[in-house]
Amino acid sequence: MIFGHIKGYALSFLPSTTFEYTSAGLGEAHLITVDIDYTCSKIAEGLAAWYQLKPQMDPVVANFWFLPFKANSMDVVCSHYGIDESREITRVLTEISRVLKDGGRFVSVSRMDPILRFSILRDLELCEDDLRKMASAVGIYSGSENLVETASHNGLVLENMEEVRPANSHQRVVLHLQAFQDGEFIGECGCISCAEVQDVEAFQDWLYVDWLGVEDDFQGRGLGKYLLRRSLKELYDIGYRHASISCAANNGRAFAFYSNCGFRAFDWSYIFVHKKR
Repeated sequence: MIFGHIKGYALSFLPSTTFEYTSAGLGEAHLITVDIDYTCSKIAEGLAAWYQLKPQMDPVVANFWFLPFKANSMDVVCSHYGIDESREITRVLTEISRVLKDGGRFVSVSRMDPILRFSILRDLELCEDDLRKMASAVGIYSGSENLVETASHNGLVLENMEEVRPANSHQRVVLHLQAFQDGEFIGECGCISCAEVQDVEAFQDWLYVDWLGVEDDFQGRGLGKYLLRRSLKELYDIGYRHASISCAANNGRAFAFYSNCGFRAFDWSYIFVHKKR
């Protein structure tokens, strides 16, 4: 049985030229946020208001592939897991390189091991190397090595890389617990911080059980309950005090299982489909 925290990497890139750089505090900066739709843009506005940065912020709705800014116009470009969610990251990095001034920085916070997000594809008997090759082939972020290599082809040189572990904060901590028997994968439980949704104090000690699964041949033996309880224990030990989970309303088996583990129904989500007559 093994377990471990899956964190993120903070990577800083700079153009491959000689330059002098003077950093300015956010209090003096003109901030522009770029989001794919108006809903996400409104969330960014809310976060800016929370950090008292809204007066100096301009929200923009645009596609990362075609940034609506002039070449050599930006001092700093930041991506907070945005690269992880983008397809054809080569196009994204080409645009970032285009808009950066000489000596400007591109700073990216990216998941250390995004392939875990595609773990459901293991049902197709694809190994991790296969998943990484598939992701890279279609331009999906497949790890920090992939990002560094792609950035270097666009004139950006890796300046610094370090693990993200914010002091006195649990935000964006991810726990991924896996079970193996004789080297064979048999089950897993993945938890994320609810601070993934909002950077507000109320969410800092809440976690969400994002995935819990046990291979068919090993179900009914208590492994799922062990993985869930062990995950909650590990996260409780570092400060989390509340947990949430979800399942379909008609999944009676899951509903009973989660209830027996101490969860209770809190609310229901509904999906409606408009059928044309």
